[in-house]
Amino acid sequence: MSVHALAERRDRFVPSGLASSEEMIRRLYAITSDYGQGFERQIRRTLELGCDHFGLEIGMLTRIIGERVEILHVVAPPDAMVRKHDVFDLKETLCSLVLSEAKPVGLDRLSHGRFRIHPAHRAYGSEAYLGAPVLVEGDLFGTICFTSSYPRGRPFNDVDLDAIYLMSSWVSVEIQRRRTEVDLRAAT
Repeated sequence: MSVHALAERRDRFVPSGLASSEEMIRRLYAITSDYGQGFERQIRRTLELGCDHFGLEIGMLTRIIGERVEILHVVAPPDAMVRKHDVFDLKETLCSLVLSEAKPVGLDRLSHGRFRIHPAHRAYGSEAYLGAPVLVEGDLFGTICFTSSYPRGRPFNDVDLDAIYLMSSWVSVEIQRRRTEVDLRAAT
């Protein structure tokens, strides 16, 4: 049987969400294993991948310090209301939901349900959100998250939550690795 015939046969039996998740994992692996491109580019490409895969406009890596959230990296349209190094009150962001749940959170339509009164929806028009905590040595560092001003066409499922967890895990390990390198250089 040809490769093309096998792919067609697989596509009849594998739900399209699973096939796209497999592709996302392959792309994430290619990004995260290419250390030669540097951390900044790896983060940017990871955020671009997440925006594309989850169908959301904005991707961010944040740092949480006390009750403040700083955007460390962002991929967004030019007219977006967020920029690198912007700082927000934690309680006014959807990142606060990730912290209260201590796990990935996906909201496909904030204007329907209990989150329609959330400050992020009211102030910034956030309509869809997917985020996960980034932990470094077991301590909260920040979040990796994706958001959009329009609702998502379908609810986030377990595969989406697993995908963002995988992204947050890689970011966590990479930040720790970079800290260890700095410590080793300082010790020599």
